Amino acid sequence: MGDTSLFPVIESAQDVIPLDLRLGLTRPLDGNQILRWGICGAGRVCNDWVQSLKVVPGARITSVAARDPNRASKFAKLHGIPHVSNDYAELMHRSDVDIIYIGTVQSEHLAHALLALESGKHVLVEKPAGCNRDELKTMIETAKQHNRFFLEGVWTRFFPIVEYIRQILESNAIGSIVAMQSDFGFNSFEQEEYPSSPMYDKSLGGGALLYVGVYPISMIPFAFGNEKPCQVLATGYFDQKLQVDMNGAISAMYKDGRIATVMYGLTGETAEETTVVGSKGRIVIHTPAHCPLRMTVFRKKDGRGNVEPQTYEFPLPAIPQSVNETGGFVYPNSFGFQFEAAAVQRCIFAGLTECPQYTTDDSLLVAEIMESVRDQVTARQEEEHCNPHYLSEVPL
Repeated sequence: MGDTSLFPVIESAQDVIPLDLRLGLTRPLDGNQILRWGICGAGRVCNDWVQSLKVVPGARITSVAARDPNRASKFAKLHGIPHVSNDYAELMHRSDVDIIYIGTVQSEHLAHALLALESGKHVLVEKPAGCNRDELKTMIETAKQHNRFFLEGVWTRFFPIVEYIRQILESNAIGSIVAMQSDFGFNSFEQEEYPSSPMYDKSLGGGALLYVGVYPISMIPFAFGNEKPCQVLATGYFDQKLQVDMNGAISAMYKDGRIATVMYGLTGETAEETTVVGSKGRIVIHTPAHCPLRMTVFRKKDGRGNVEPQTYEFPLPAIPQSVNETGGFVYPNSFGFQFEAAAVQRCIFAGLTECPQYTTDDSLLVAEIMESVRDQVTARQEEEHCNPHYLSEVPL
């Protein structure tokens, strides 16, 4: 591993070297190489992705497609995108597009990803890439068949704070990793119309597990690597009317007693922090842990409970006036999409077919854990004592 008492001291986000560069797999972007992006979808997350992409050297947005022609046209006009269509197939077949960003609803990811890959395009598909492991596996296998780049967009892994934490873990500064806990939940009723929002629509890939659970679950392999847990135990609450999960809790056990615990949900605000516990200390990723800007390293000193905390904060770069003039961002810290986008471009320019920050093996392991969780929560949905009916009292 590394020195057990020292880890690299980094003062700012600009000093953090992303994993692909640290491994010598890629080179920094200089703007001389161009990657032409096609945007599949014109919703809120696509807006935030496009806004961030505007500052990435060498990124050029050439086309957008959405099912609603008026929405697509407004999106293209707002962001200065030269070509617009309401035909996804047309987008995928365009000769002036190298990579497709897929930001449509979960249930459409598989069809759009396969169409793009089979058209010879690289693909970045928003998380969760598929509604189940089989869908994800099909996408990955198709990408390999066509020798195309593929990434499930778990942007957390690309934030400078997380890149830095990876270096600290590699240095063994907090010892052997023995536990991990992570949570992500919010009161969706404040933002989404219940029950009409896609977030609550089973046919569109709705539910807490797919919408928010993927984030804390994806931190399990971050802490423990790509080793499969020996056992996954899960429970959760199903909305009986809509047949989608609204919250859940998970324990994943590893050999030698290592354990990961996760909580997620759509019914209330959680702390949204991630803690990685080592034999000689711990690291806390502060809220919002799925797009973090701050973390604290607690290093153990002599005696139980005697720790030395050190907090690091890496703010996002200043948002350009051009971005603010075109509506800014919908979601918190979305300007951080630029870190993921830059990594994607570096990897593609280097001839890689995935990013080391979040590999296809990582995606598959997370999908396998989520599949186990879904099976267990679904099996328990008929147990009356596990299904209070308070959601029926939410004003419609």
